[in-house]
Amino acid sequence: VNDMFTNRTVIDGTSIVVSGSNVGATREIGERYHAGEPGDTSIWWSWTAPAVGSVTISTAGSDFDTLLGVYTGASLSDLREVASNDDDPDSIYSTSKVVFDVDANQTYQIAVDGYYGDSGYVQLSVELGPPVTRPPNDDFANRIVITGTNIVVTGTSVSATREPGEPYHAGMPGDASIWWSWTAPTVGTVTISTAGSSFDTLLGIYTGSSVSDLTEVASNDEDYDSGTSTSKVVFDVVANQTYQIAVDGYYGASGSVRLSVQLGPFVPPPPAPAWVLPDPYGVIVNSSDYAGKVVILDFWATWCGPCKIEMPDLVALQDLYRNDGLVIVGADTGWSGDTAPVVQTFLATWTPAINYPI
Repeated sequence: VNDMFTNRTVIDGTSIVVSGSNVGATREIGERYHAGEPGDTSIWWSWTAPAVGSVTISTAGSDFDTLLGVYTGASLSDLREVASNDDDPDSIYSTSKVVFDVDANQTYQIAVDGYYGDSGYVQLSVELGPPVTRPPNDDFANRIVITGTNIVVTGTSVSATREPGEPYHAGMPGDASIWWSWTAPTVGTVTISTAGSSFDTLLGIYTGSSVSDLTEVASNDEDYDSGTSTSKVVFDVVANQTYQIAVDGYYGASGSVRLSVQLGPFVPPPPAPAWVLPDPYGVIVNSSDYAGKVVILDFWATWCGPCKIEMPDLVALQDLYRNDGLVIVGADTGWSGDTAPVVQTFLATWTPAINYPI
């Protein structure tokens, strides 16, 4: 009945439970992937908030792996995401849940889809509660600016949320992020840590000025040196570059946050280990032959399908940056019968011709 957006079912109230089925449902032309995951069996509801507050929308009780997307907008091609979720971290099942603040008389469009086209019985609940006080730096736009070279700040991520378009920090699910912004006063190597926080943190560092257009610089889930579930990153910074810092909770964990930023002198990376290898014709190739150049050491084999797929790109890369000091070196693994004569035959017949040492 509610397969199409135009046929979405209208629901009202502050404590609602409805049910249905997405068996045989489809994905419409122009319909987005809800929660950023592939799904092809969506059904739709429409709900208007009768008052301001904090709403929880959940698919708990559904019997398949759901995707949940909530939007504003009156047409499928003009929807703006408010919240979305694949897996509810509070559930042992693969259902979905979102929590967000609503405005009175605002209409929200609700899509329930199936992960990779999964389908079955759908249970959808909508619970509107009173407004919730969020952390002051819950939203990227309200990130707190910090300055200095030896900084410790504290805060809380309790009741924090994940914004539409926000990346998954450290590549892990998290729904309770808070934000800081720090500009490096000079070049150096910085250590940013959540040691001392009270929960399992995720840490993401970015450049960029909007939450949906960030470039990751560094991220971490577990700082194994600390013996706790806090996070730490170490990276080189550029003077006057602004870095956006997100602290989130693994699968939505939250609590008190301690964030430290320690800027020290630039620490150069250790030199690459030396190597000496023969080419297929018995000529010795030494890493010192390429001193001062940028070297890509590509491990490959004549029988390796992905290796052969990338070879034309490596040839093009070598041509493009040869004059800039790039050297690509192909290091055959020698496994599964890749003897020198086998490699010689491969190189003699391979197209395009390999333009870098093997």
